Amino acid sequence: MSTYALSQFRNEHPETDISIVTNYKEVFDDTYHTTHKLSWTDFPVIWLMYEHYDFWIWRKTDRSIPHIISEFIGYKSHDNQFQLSIHIDEKRHARFLENMVSNKKYIVIQPYASHWNSEKNWSTENWQQLISRISNLGYQIYHLGLELDPLLSGVIDLRGRTSLEESFLLIKYSSFFLGVNSFGEQAAGAFSIPSIILYGPTNPVYSLNPGQTAIYADEKIDFERIGGLTYTFCQINQIRPEFVFNCLIEKLNLQPNHLNT
Repeated sequence: MSTYALSQFRNEHPETDISIVTNYKEVFDDTYHTTHKLSWTDFPVIWLMYEHYDFWIWRKTDRSIPHIISEFIGYKSHDNQFQLSIHIDEKRHARFLENMVSNKKYIVIQPYASHWNSEKNWSTENWQQLISRISNLGYQIYHLGLELDPLLSGVIDLRGRTSLEESFLLIKYSSFFLGVNSFGEQAAGAFSIPSIILYGPTNPVYSLNPGQTAIYADEKIDFERIGGLTYTFCQINQIRPEFVFNCLIEKLNLQPNHLNT
């Protein structure tokens, strides 16, 4: 989410050296200096700890997190649009692209978020019901996640089998992304992939990206209409598989006869 602010800063100050403390240096191109070692003597840092996106500092604004970060470093935006960026050296992954992407028609799913916030996770039973419907649409389904995430049937199981860069590439060349509020949502946003994101204990106002649709309970809202949304936190398992499928059909511009599953 920081890449929007970083791009603004670099465009404004092209001669400035920028150092980034991150565990995911793959996200950034070589014009940044990246390190995973946090040093209070080397970097002045504001470290925010929170469990949910309704943390007090966020509740003072209805701006997205990329805009909030951007405003921290002095940039003001007069609209709700932004563009994340992820750098990948695709030449290093030519064989992977040939095997997994070339001439493939597929959807990427990220069914589970980190285990520290399991309230974000839709039930395995719900995912299986949704997958059984999607399987009739003619798409392969790539399942991204951690090795310890629950196994799902009817998918190409890639849990724990892809690097971060490979996961990004699968999302970049997918027809669609479907998942919970986690890293895949931001990757899909960076590559402008149409997406449906399932929400429960976190607020889509802060993390949804342009072109994406948030689903919570029996409601859906597109990013373009999210400004000013008063979000009511709900249990993620209030979301019904058939409702998600109908929204997917609509986003894919498929004909109603695909609903007969």
